[in-house]
Amino acid sequence: MTCESTAGLNRRAALAGGAALTAATAGGAAMAARSQIGIGLQLYAIHQTLDQDFDGALKRVAEIGYKYVEYSGLHGRTPGQMRAAFDALGLKCPSAHFGPDDWMKGSQGPIDIAKALGASNVVCPMPPIPRRLRERAQAGAQTGLAAAYDGMTLRDWKGFAAFLNHLGE
Repeated sequence: MTCESTAGLNRRAALAGGAALTAATAGGAAMAARSQIGIGLQLYAIHQTLDQDFDGALKRVAEIGYKYVEYSGLHGRTPGQMRAAFDALGLKCPSAHFGPDDWMKGSQGPIDIAKALGASNVVCPMPPIPRRLRERAQAGAQTGLAAAYDGMTLRDWKGFAAFLNHLGE
């Protein structure tokens, strides 16, 4: 196979993948519209797009047909501004996720943000990385996290569970 035909194949694969993603996203939204339970979009999935064009990206989410979103960052806005943007587009935010660092601060911040957004559920999407494993996490996004979490012990996981139970109280 020549470089030219490989490049063509790669372009075709990328276009096909993009078309499949668009169809799957639209299909998921259509299925959510028919469903008894609402299927939403975790906004972290499009966080870079939200950073570039928050209003346009959120508008597109609503146009696709999503009714529910999960908060994953303020993108330069206040919780009130986020809520207003959701309300203007008919989006509900029943869930909010905050990284372990947000929770480790011991502040009421995540709960206050969730309340302002109308979220009744909060999530910590991953455990904090123990200090002894943080260097492993620097290897790269997924690879580094996987290496760090592979090094976690039963004691680390139990500590995280205890921390979550404390937050739940």
